[in-house]
Amino acid sequence: MHQGTIKCFGERGFGYISRKGQPDIWFHCHDSPDLSECEFRAGRAVLFSVYETLGKARAVDVRVA
Repeated sequence: MHQGTIKCFGERGFGYISRKGQPDIWFHCHDSPDLSECEFRAGRAVLFSVYETLGKARAVDVRVA
């Protein structure tokens, strides 16, 4: 699992996670079965897996660290 910090999270259910030494990565709340949208706040530390398709990466299985 990778570690990061939620950079931002919007009303549409998606946001970005900051990773040390790596580009920010996109995520959607539907890819996080254990968390509700109210738990996605900027600055919250998270653990996640990376799913890559067609050359684009996104965070999945996002969990509070």
